[in-house]
Amino acid sequence: MSSLQHDSCLFNLLHKTNFEDALAQLQTDFLLLGKSKYPLHEERLATFQAAPSDIFNRMNQLFQSRTFEFSNGVSRSFGKFLTGFDAIFTLNQDLLLELHYRNENVALWQGTKWQGWEMPGLRALPVIDHHNRASDRWRPEEPFEHNERMQPYYKLHGSAGWFTGGGQPLLVIGRDKAGTIAQHPILQWTYQQFEQHLNRNDARLMVIGYGFGDNHINQSLIDAHQAGKLKMIYLVQPSGKASMPGVRPLLDIPCIECIVPISTAFNGDDLARAGYFNKARSQSHN
Repeated sequence: MSSLQHDSCLFNLLHKTNFEDALAQLQTDFLLLGKSKYPLHEERLATFQAAPSDIFNRMNQLFQSRTFEFSNGVSRSFGKFLTGFDAIFTLNQDLLLELHYRNENVALWQGTKWQGWEMPGLRALPVIDHHNRASDRWRPEEPFEHNERMQPYYKLHGSAGWFTGGGQPLLVIGRDKAGTIAQHPILQWTYQQFEQHLNRNDARLMVIGYGFGDNHINQSLIDAHQAGKLKMIYLVQPSGKASMPGVRPLLDIPCIECIVPISTAFNGDDLARAGYFNKARSQSHN
């Protein structure tokens, strides 16, 4: 994070721990010491909180220049695979899907029930640069609702492309994610959609790359399982179920593991691995 190199305190703090723990420490210092007595804490906190936006901007520019598919074969299309789900939920805050999982492609796939996809509760702002879609922006707009003809794409922790009415980035970072979610109606409503999908009868969930490190997410999964709703997990994770030691109540859920990268499963090298995903999609409700 080049923007932090000019402050040795922030730079050293980041190299002692991870970003979220460093942010939590700065937030605690600011709340305990107060800005009137120690104005430097407020300045450092603002600088640190602004750093992720710079990172996401560079990341999105890179994503925009990359291809989305791992294979040229239609039968191995990852985009087509995604259209088979009742809803997509992500904790990622980049714009990868917004850039490459295009509405016109979603509607054209044979057998899909969707006319496209949408981020429910968000309104697209006027395009800043038609040649740079990584600069696209969205703003929450009530009433929050979902068009049944569109595949819902929910970003549980906000997004690098989301902004409040006051123009502030709408990102959930730091350790108190549940507290941040509670401050924003769009995030509260989005999380409610997540829990409602988990609590559908005979719900099935595909988990791709999540390390089970967020307590609020884990608790929602556990609650749905203990209520008898969440019946199956398809886990795409190099370490498999070894990534779930902190969520032991979930270990007795029927779980099908895939420990190879998605790029391997969809690049045409191993039909059996791709079969895992096709089976998971056909049996999953969300």
